Amino acid sequence: MRKSIYLWTFLGFLNLLFFQDYLVFGQAVASVSQPPPQNPPKPFQSRSVKVALHELENKFKVYFNYNERVLKNKQTGVLFSEVSDLEEALKLLLEPLHLKYEKVGEKYYSIFDENQSKPVEGNGKKKLSTESMNPALPDVFSNGQESLQNSKEIAFTINGRVTSETNEGIPGVNVLLKGSTTGTTTNVNGEYTLAVPDGGGTLVFSYIGYTTEEVAINNRSTINISLTPDIKSLSEVVVVGYGTQKKSDLTGAITSISGEQLKEIPLTSLDQGLSGRAAGVQVTQQTGQPGGATSIRIRGANSINSSNEPLYVIDGFPYFNDNDAASAGAIGGAPALNAMATLNPSDIESIEIMKDASATAIYGSRGANGVILITTKRGKAGNNRIEFETYQGFQQVSKLIPVLNAREYAEFRNDAFVNAQGLNGNGKPTYTPEEVAAFGEGTNWQKEIFRRAPIRNYQLTFSGGNENLRYALSANYFDQEGIVINSDLKRYSLRANVDARINPKLTVGNNFNLSHITSDFARTGGGRSGTVGVQSPNAGNVIQDALFYNPTIPVRDANGNFTSDNDSDTRGGGSGNQANTPNGNPVAFATLATQQSYTSRILDNLFAEYSLLPSLKLRVSLGADIFINKENSYLPSSIFQGSIAPNGSASIGTLNSYSWLNENTITYEKTFNENHSMNILAGITAQKYFNERTITRGRDFPSDLTTFNNLSSAAILDPPSSNYN
Repeated sequence: MRKSIYLWTFLGFLNLLFFQDYLVFGQAVASVSQPPPQNPPKPFQSRSVKVALHELENKFKVYFNYNERVLKNKQTGVLFSEVSDLEEALKLLLEPLHLKYEKVGEKYYSIFDENQSKPVEGNGKKKLSTESMNPALPDVFSNGQESLQNSKEIAFTINGRVTSETNEGIPGVNVLLKGSTTGTTTNVNGEYTLAVPDGGGTLVFSYIGYTTEEVAINNRSTINISLTPDIKSLSEVVVVGYGTQKKSDLTGAITSISGEQLKEIPLTSLDQGLSGRAAGVQVTQQTGQPGGATSIRIRGANSINSSNEPLYVIDGFPYFNDNDAASAGAIGGAPALNAMATLNPSDIESIEIMKDASATAIYGSRGANGVILITTKRGKAGNNRIEFETYQGFQQVSKLIPVLNAREYAEFRNDAFVNAQGLNGNGKPTYTPEEVAAFGEGTNWQKEIFRRAPIRNYQLTFSGGNENLRYALSANYFDQEGIVINSDLKRYSLRANVDARINPKLTVGNNFNLSHITSDFARTGGGRSGTVGVQSPNAGNVIQDALFYNPTIPVRDANGNFTSDNDSDTRGGGSGNQANTPNGNPVAFATLATQQSYTSRILDNLFAEYSLLPSLKLRVSLGADIFINKENSYLPSSIFQGSIAPNGSASIGTLNSYSWLNENTITYEKTFNENHSMNILAGITAQKYFNERTITRGRDFPSDLTTFNNLSSAAILDPPSSNYN
């Protein structure tokens, strides 16, 4: 089932955008629908046209460009207090003086003599908004104050062209008068026109992908400039195996994803955040269960018989994301827990996905399916920081599968049995016309099992340090309720990353992560393998049963108890109408069945790095991964699946997984003449992984009260199972 997640903060952002658009739209309508002034302007004490233009600038928040000689000695006696339309005001002011105007920008107008050509050619570009330039700049309209350009006479116009290193015009470059809100953008040819108060000041040219340039005006009316590309992105460092490299030096296929990108959507596990962010990476969520397994394929599947999951490396600790080995297996038909759900996505600094052979060769056959390198956040020298992050939202099913209601089902069933000569071969319908008419809509079992489920996350982080000691400590609580009733996941996690410089040559550090997950499962089919298909009615597939269950049967009977099964002939007589296969009440199963999972994980990695020479470093690391899972299941006799056990069914399973790692590497890194570099790595790695699993089952209990807590009371004890890998 697909899920739709609607974050309250996201909805609030949409509402804000809509509100802003509405305001702009309302202003536009008001401007168009404004009627011309009904009363002629009153005479006013004679004043210069320049003063009158400044009055219009203040009233309508626009800017005028003109030649001083055109307005010299020109006076006017027009009053604008009763004029509400700018175009009308300009006509009243300029026509008697044989002057004309032309709009050259969103808020810019040129004034010129009607017998002469206009002094400024408009490029149709808009004035930059304060938000797009610098959020800290004051909005010239928010408090009624004039901008710098309003407070002074606009007597200087600058034209120019902005080009790239290949002498091609760059469109959309921001051109801003430094220290003001006066600005414009270049047109498609890279040309711009900007009216400023005087010939002093500095112009700031900025564009994404290019370095920002500042140019002094120095009374020049033409300023052309060539922007240089910002190559610092090519100098960004990415993690590659046992070290780092500049992006410009990479020869393999590597995709980088930042921690900020992962924050854009709510995530249970980090692998969900890879979806749609890296070319050639396919992410498939096998189930809608919170914390359920996710399958990742990097450039397709490489093996028919073996696993196709990539290798995960967290802060230098490689481990395989085997979802089958992440669950004890005591809950039959339950989805597998995603082993990556034990890692808090909010702790991640960056993710590098290594796709091709050259990028993954250092990991040998383990990297054949690709390698995902995960770097967690570390402390930085400087001020100590305390950060708190939170989000809350909800999830719900985006669309239900259309099924027959009770009346339609009864009619269809009657037709089927008459046509098939059903009911002991007599060809009689199952329901009478009166019963069909009385059924109405009946029970929509999908609506009964699905719900609007909240999701919430809280993160508290302490970080900081100095040149000799840096730390990053975080605590996280994540709570996600499933869209199927009585399913959820809660994660508690702690992380501590510490780096200490003992002396100029020796540095030690520790990466420690502790997490605990509690989860209530809803059996939705597929099991740990993720395979989905039609299951046996006694399997307890909640979603399948909701689709198959008879809509004429209510959720509860007249006594308030759950209806226990689909009953062969829907009437309780069992007299031969065998169209329905008995299925359990899906609401009863989801509500009364106990399907619990508890997972604890410790991931710790200690390292020491010693500089033998300025270019030669020795690094030794020792790490451990401890994964413990316990599952409890009990199907009471009050539900269909428990009654056929008979009298209840219980199972308990435990899984203990351990992995240790020792790595010893020596690295020689040298740069020659600033243009040539050498990086040589040699090392030896030892790692061991093993797990053991035990499952015990019992059936036929004298009472449902003790559930799975007293297996010895079961009349039937199934043979226990255990394995060691």
